[in-house]
Amino acid sequence: MRADPRAEPCYAERVPYVVIHGEPGARLVDMVVDPLDLLAIDSPFRLNDVYYITKQIIPALQRVFGLLGADLNQWFSEMPRPAREAFAKRPSYAPNPQRTRIDYYYLSKHCILCGELVQASAHLCNKCSHREIAAATAVIGRTSKLEKEMQHLAAICRHCGGGDWVLESGIKCTSLACSVFYERRKVQKELQGLSAVAGDEGFYPKCMVEWF
Repeated sequence: MRADPRAEPCYAERVPYVVIHGEPGARLVDMVVDPLDLLAIDSPFRLNDVYYITKQIIPALQRVFGLLGADLNQWFSEMPRPAREAFAKRPSYAPNPQRTRIDYYYLSKHCILCGELVQASAHLCNKCSHREIAAATAVIGRTSKLEKEMQHLAAICRHCGGGDWVLESGIKCTSLACSVFYERRKVQKELQGLSAVAGDEGFYPKCMVEWF
């Protein structure tokens, strides 16, 4: 609506949204964004997984498992939490000037190869940094694998009709009902992050990459 005031939803019109992580004590209305804003390559937002688990998934499953006397809310509260986020969810490698929330300054960083804690400005731990050839081989190998996955997904989109390869290269489809779209965005973020790391570490020269 900032770009086009006429895009304001009409009365009773359904508007797609997702719930993201916000500041402590934030209202639910302040933690909703457009799904495409969350899926953007340089998005500063993180999906509020706890909200969807506790408000959507557990209530539905509790109706079934409650017949057996199971308490899924207690089970979920006692579950161990993952120590770190997946590589595609890390906000460290995609530059975005809109990152002003305090949680971005407290997210711990881990080595992309072994998972050990590293300095704020480092991508590899000291152990992996000393094994430069092995680290370069691992990072470039992962990058190559992601590039092949990206090409495969792009081929699916071209076959479907989501790519405009005559007027302008690239996949233009942003259908929220397509599972390939979500997988393509996931691989795009991972590929962009790994390519940035490889360029920063000097494994291969930095270049402008077509992200399909």
